[in-house]
Amino acid sequence: MPVTRNLENLFMSTIANLPLIDQAVYTKDGEAVSHEALSQVPLLCYYVAAKWCPSSRKFKEQLENFYNTVNNPKKRLEIIYLSVDASETDHKEQVSSFPWLNTAFNTAGVKKFLSENSITLIPSLLLIKKEDGTIIKKDCRGDVHFKGANAIEEWINLTIEASKDR
Repeated sequence: MPVTRNLENLFMSTIANLPLIDQAVYTKDGEAVSHEALSQVPLLCYYVAAKWCPSSRKFKEQLENFYNTVNNPKKRLEIIYLSVDASETDHKEQVSSFPWLNTAFNTAGVKKFLSENSITLIPSLLLIKKEDGTIIKKDCRGDVHFKGANAIEEWINLTIEASKDR
């Protein structure tokens, strides 16, 4: 099956059972985003970072350029920010500058996800299987840095393969 046909199938993937999202996901303006809206985007990544981390601040600009490039002219990727910020004020400052989505500050769901998956390095960018919330690929940060927008095709193929394993 051609990649474009499989990509269409990814749009139809449900994320109703996504285990991390035990609370709402928000836009930078604080508006809740429905699971249905998230299911319209074929690729999902979690971005784990913090304002206090110099590497996070440095990577943010590169990630923002990547996000804007791969989503033009059609949205192919959504990112959800998982905060490890030191304070709610830092979290709000971070979120206000992002074009992507976020979870609330200091949630048990985020802490549990990070702990269960041994995510200790920040910033981290994780490609997620929308059907069940498992990690397809942990080092997407390296892909953004070294491959740029070309990484999106690899991520599409990895996501298609992971979706076959349902």
